[in-house]
Amino acid sequence: MVIPAPSLSAAGWVTSPAEKADLLLSHFYASVKNQTSLYGNNVSNLQWLVQRYGHDVVSLVTQVRSNLEVYLGRYYPAVNVEVGSNDSPSNDTNQITLRVFCQVTENGKQYSFGRLITTINSKIEKIILLNN
Repeated sequence: MVIPAPSLSAAGWVTSPAEKADLLLSHFYASVKNQTSLYGNNVSNLQWLVQRYGHDVVSLVTQVRSNLEVYLGRYYPAVNVEVGSNDSPSNDTNQITLRVFCQVTENGKQYSFGRLITTINSKIEKIILLNN
């Protein structure tokens, strides 16, 4: 069974695998951690993670992976997320580059998508689509 992702656009409830993955990742980038008092810690937000863990690359990688697995797990029955960085554990340059690869299963089919995310001074600078 496909769990649709909500959009506030003319697309409405999104079910197409590629559009759904793009929408969910967009939500992950653009959400605001304190956007709700009811849903609290269940809001996943990349910017908040970068601000909180940006001084420690190892913790940031772990938290991004964990948050994405939980978030995507609400929409897919099987999720595998890999996050990596070549930056040093205590990054003094204020720039962090993350490689995010996600593999999800829906209706017995596997779909993969990835992004390269660069942050500078705890702010997201760019997000690049990675092709498999």
